[in-house]
Amino acid sequence: MTRRLLNWYLPGLSRRNRLAAGGLLLFGLLSRLLWLSYPSDVVFDETYFANFAAGLLRGHVEYDIHPPLGKALISIGIHLFGDHSFGWRIVPAIAGCLTVLLLPILTNLLFKQPRARLLALFLFVCQGFTLVYSRLSLLETFMLLFAEASLICLLAAKRSKKAWPRLLATGLFAGLALSIKWIGAGLLPILWIWWLIPMSGEVYKKKPLRQWLLAALCFIVLPLAVYIGNFWLAYRLPDIASFPGGNYLAYLKWWHQTAWQYNISLTATHRYGSVFWTWPLEIRPVWFYFEQLSLGRLGAGVSGILAIGNPIVWWLSSGAVLLALTVRRYWQRPLVPMLVGAWAVFYLPWSPVHRVLFLYHYFFPAFFSLLLLATFFDQLLDDPAWRDTITLALVLVGLVAIFWLPLWTGLPIPEWLYKAHMWFPSWI
Repeated sequence: MTRRLLNWYLPGLSRRNRLAAGGLLLFGLLSRLLWLSYPSDVVFDETYFANFAAGLLRGHVEYDIHPPLGKALISIGIHLFGDHSFGWRIVPAIAGCLTVLLLPILTNLLFKQPRARLLALFLFVCQGFTLVYSRLSLLETFMLLFAEASLICLLAAKRSKKAWPRLLATGLFAGLALSIKWIGAGLLPILWIWWLIPMSGEVYKKKPLRQWLLAALCFIVLPLAVYIGNFWLAYRLPDIASFPGGNYLAYLKWWHQTAWQYNISLTATHRYGSVFWTWPLEIRPVWFYFEQLSLGRLGAGVSGILAIGNPIVWWLSSGAVLLALTVRRYWQRPLVPMLVGAWAVFYLPWSPVHRVLFLYHYFFPAFFSLLLLATFFDQLLDDPAWRDTITLALVLVGLVAIFWLPLWTGLPIPEWLYKAHMWFPSWI
């Protein structure tokens, strides 16, 4: 039974590579769960989301420009463990662990090559950007979890003769992603793109009308129904701050008008704001937490949480996107337009936005560019001229991940080590 489960979960891997995958999974899980209570203070936007989540339990809903589902999920941890840092963060941390566990299932369906799947898992657990969000009561990890689940169901449906149950699950999870933040809406066009592009070895056939109708139901109607329904989590409560009153439809109209007006009229600036074209270069990360402290005999120290990706993974992933966009022959493989299309859907809509933006708006594009990098690494490892270079790059990725781990988790470090992380003035 165990061997059969491993063959399904990690197919095609040798015993040694399965042990390596197991080690990566263990690192991915432990790095999201250990020292979760530290720091004990609210960090960055936890001041909003943890407070709103606690308010849901008290029956008092403060207005927030994001749908209520994410705060409702955070409130589960507060209900079970208390209104403190561990309670705020445990459910996002569990969601982060699930994103790690779901990644091999997603890549099993995406990549034919077992080595590419292992490379994707390695790059993902070494990518500190997703790790930071998994350890705090923020919303992006929930979106990634539901997006992974939706894409898994979609790819499974494409390989199944009985596709409709999996397509319904696709729409359900897409609706849950949309119910976390509006950014999740980018998943809907991606579902259409991935559904239409044939997978490797799949012969494209003209889809009959009933399949188009089923796709419309699962990729449009069902996600919107889930999204509309999630507002009941707030509307059902007796004390809704700022809401002038009325029925459910009136509440939906008021909430969306207020959220839209907030987004289009926002003029505030932020010292860690950045423009969209800088994100692939990781020029301006965001400090979520910073505290100077004394480490006794070690002298002055720092405890900080910096929302920054592993620079090597980040820059090489951006290079992979650039390579895919400029070298035409890569588009002969269905996987490349699927991943580049997903990257573009989540990235390009930010280009005309004038309100203050942050590096974390690149959260989803960074994920899809990472998967693209894994496929390119896998191809280049078969080329003797590139094998040593790629191997060196992978070793460097692992070493840099260990080096940055304290500033992804908030662990105290000596001040000299903190300064060694500040490679560019814009990172301070």
